[in-house]
Amino acid sequence: MTIRDNIFKHNGKFYMFANHPEGKSWLDYVNNPIRYISRLDNFPHLDESEMDKNKHHQHLRQKVKRFRGVPIGEASGLGATPEGHSVKVNDELDDIGLFIAATSYLMYATA
Repeated sequence: MTIRDNIFKHNGKFYMFANHPEGKSWLDYVNNPIRYISRLDNFPHLDESEMDKNKHHQHLRQKVKRFRGVPIGEASGLGATPEGHSVKVNDELDDIGLFIAATSYLMYATA
């Protein structure tokens, strides 16, 4: 699995870490310690190879924060707090939940 600019593909669908989900106001998203994992139903690329092309990737980097998705999971905490790092995903990502938990911990701990 490849993660590029917080976006990854699983079972033919694109997902994004730290996504501002549909239906959430900007202030709720920014002021919330929870980072959502969302399914990008209207993502403009068909596969990861399109994201790797230089001209498309630069364009994608400029637009990545504008993509909104359906929240299907959430991550919070960095592990350094007493509460620790927590990740919850729904059934569609259940089979890669451990990988998502480890990945999100590394992403948020090194950001």
